[in-house]
Amino acid sequence: MDLKYEKVRSEKLYSVGYDETNHRYLLEIVVPAGAWYSQYFLISKEEYNWYDSKMESLDLLAKECFESGIYGSRFVFSEKSDKN
Repeated sequence: MDLKYEKVRSEKLYSVGYDETNHRYLLEIVVPAGAWYSQYFLISKEEYNWYDSKMESLDLLAKECFESGIYGSRFVFSEKSDKN
């Protein structure tokens, strides 16, 4: 997936950006498993803007999405096909 206007938080293994194809904002989380892969979660434009104003809230949201994984209501897609 190619996110536009991507903002990367490398030390927390996530980024936020805009998916122009589907017209939605996404949180991309890198899952450090045997072979690293990304999972994508739906976020709002307001949550995307937290990167510049509420980093702690965005960190918490990323943690919640990571913990809920493919079973969370925000889950969209995983680069690991058996997780979709």
